[in-house]
Amino acid sequence: MEYMLRIASVLVLVSLPLIGLGLAVVSGVLEYQVALVMTNSRVGAAIAVSMLESLKIVTIVLYSLGHTSTQRLTRTLTNGLRISLLLLSMTATTLFIGQLMDRPNLDALRAEARREIDVRFDYLLQQERDAFAKRKAHLDSRLVEEEFRRYPDGRYRGPRYSEYSQELDTLRTRHIRRLAEISTRREMENADAMSQEYANDDRASNRAIASWLFLLKDAMGWQVRPSQLAMTIGALFGFTLELAIYLSFLYFGAMHHRPLKLLIQQKALRGSVRASENNVDAAHRPRPAHKPDRAAHSGRKPPFYTHTRIVP
Repeated sequence: MEYMLRIASVLVLVSLPLIGLGLAVVSGVLEYQVALVMTNSRVGAAIAVSMLESLKIVTIVLYSLGHTSTQRLTRTLTNGLRISLLLLSMTATTLFIGQLMDRPNLDALRAEARREIDVRFDYLLQQERDAFAKRKAHLDSRLVEEEFRRYPDGRYRGPRYSEYSQELDTLRTRHIRRLAEISTRREMENADAMSQEYANDDRASNRAIASWLFLLKDAMGWQVRPSQLAMTIGALFGFTLELAIYLSFLYFGAMHHRPLKLLIQQKALRGSVRASENNVDAAHRPRPAHKPDRAAHSGRKPPFYTHTRIVP
């Protein structure tokens, strides 16, 4: 039984950091998508998300190991940083999941509307060009007739040449203005199509979201918008993900807290024992004998002050 408990504890000890790292990678990928939209830089978004996720894991593990400062301000800032990182990750996850679930077919509907607008206005532009080309060809032929018509008095160009020439200039001006009007209407309708939200259009909604909304309305009587349901599901997913990451590394650090504390106590105890042993050895160590006077045994004459006698 004890052997099985040891195996289970080892498996838990190994699986907790792996689970936490896997969930942290998932959270980092979701944060990267949001950061990429905000920064528009793949390298910057990847570096920022990597640093934030690493810092989040380090703060959780250090907190679980008991590495907290004794200063109140430092401890408060550290706790605030850990909570802020968790909330930031949860917010990014909520935004990304909500965006995926809220009207996923919105871009497709907008693109379809733009294609219909383009087809319709391409037809109008072609009609205008054909009508202009037909009228212009008629006026050009009349101008040629009037230009090369010769009268008995030797004059060229008939009396209606100026009339046809002026009519051709008017036709060109009207054609250019008509093309500009059609292009302006096309741009306005395209902009209006791109700004359409299709909030009440079932074609833009997720099928699962539409089914859930129908069930909530039919069974509970709740009138919920698709965006509200999508954000709620995203918030629950983000909260669960960050809570799982937090508890994984918290339990992992807690399992190492007691062994680490015992190891630190053992090192401190060994240091105190060594210090006391050194003090005892120093107290019982024999003192060195008095060194004899080298001058007395060397045959040399001692200094003058050794022969000076003090008179009482």
